[in-house]
Amino acid sequence: MTAKAEAGRLRGFLQDLVEEQGRVQAADRLGVSERTLRRALASPQLTPHMTQALERELEASEARAASERRTPASLHKQLRRVERRLADLQRKTGGLLEELWEAGDDLEQIRMAVAPRVTGAKGHLGDIGLVAIEPAPDDAEVYGAALPVVAEWRRTRRTLEEPPNTVTCLQLEERLLSLEIQLVDDHSLTMPPAEAPWDQVRRETEVQLRQQRLRELRRERLWAEPLHWVGRLVTLGRWGGGLSLERQMQHEFEVRRSELLPPGVARRSGRGRNGGRSKAS
Repeated sequence: MTAKAEAGRLRGFLQDLVEEQGRVQAADRLGVSERTLRRALASPQLTPHMTQALERELEASEARAASERRTPASLHKQLRRVERRLADLQRKTGGLLEELWEAGDDLEQIRMAVAPRVTGAKGHLGDIGLVAIEPAPDDAEVYGAALPVVAEWRRTRRTLEEPPNTVTCLQLEERLLSLEIQLVDDHSLTMPPAEAPWDQVRRETEVQLRQQRLRELRRERLWAEPLHWVGRLVTLGRWGGGLSLERQMQHEFEVRRSELLPPGVARRSGRGRNGGRSKAS
């Protein structure tokens, strides 16, 4: 293309741009001032600066047009890829759904087979991993190493029905939960009122729930025991048989402290206080 033809092409592009965009936007697109644009329109020849600006914008416009022409084909390819991925996903999901339905049928058959044993004789509960509330003659054979824990759990449960006071009730509940955690976590047993054995996931969930409740009970006991302790001190003050209230409070403090502190810490601290009193005397 000759220089004259190239200049004519650029001038035609400039006129089209001004007609489409207006002078203000056309000048902004070209990166020149409106004054420079007006001079270019009025002059028969384009300045080198205006020529470079028009060439840049013309190349950018042609690139955008080419991109727009390629877009439909690109979208079509992307759509085909999405369709293929969707078909693959449907095939995989369909297979998984079939497996889930089959597993559900198998589980239902297992439950139907287990149900008659659960509703039958009490001695059969342990055979399928359930802890029976009442003892049975074959408990030793059924529960094996877990029998001592099962027996203590039954005794604690009966004692909990009529606790003498609030603190004892909380202590019994703590012990009951600790025993249940042992039975579920260590011996893989299922606690009542469940009618079918728990799987591994369910056992882990039940253990976590009992551990959380155990922490709550310990906090409740720490609040309840001081009130119970004060009540005992008042009673001892009235019926203490001549012992001073200070001595009674000291004794109760030592009992309470030995329950909360580890044995080694309690002994070391007790020797320190005894030695201090000997020096004072």
